[in-house]
Amino acid sequence: MMAPKLEQLRSMSTSELDELYERTAPNVVIGLDFIRREIEWRAQADFSERTERMTKSMEEMTREIRDMTKKIQLLAIAAVVFSVASIAISLWL
Repeated sequence: MMAPKLEQLRSMSTSELDELYERTAPNVVIGLDFIRREIEWRAQADFSERTERMTKSMEEMTREIRDMTKKIQLLAIAAVVFSVASIAISLWL
């Protein structure tokens, strides 16, 4: 069996690659490393994609937490201002 062309190999699903590997393995001494590396590369690419999505999600959550913290700070300042104003008014009256 000749090795598949690169275009054909890239168009194959991981399960098709697994099947090709299993069919070819008993008859071939060399050359399987290429298919095995393709399978491993796809697993690594999938992991990298999931990690990137998680990182983007964490960045968005961090921005939201920062924005909420700023709002809480403004509310705390407003509470202090109103408290001081209330004390000042009660002392003035």
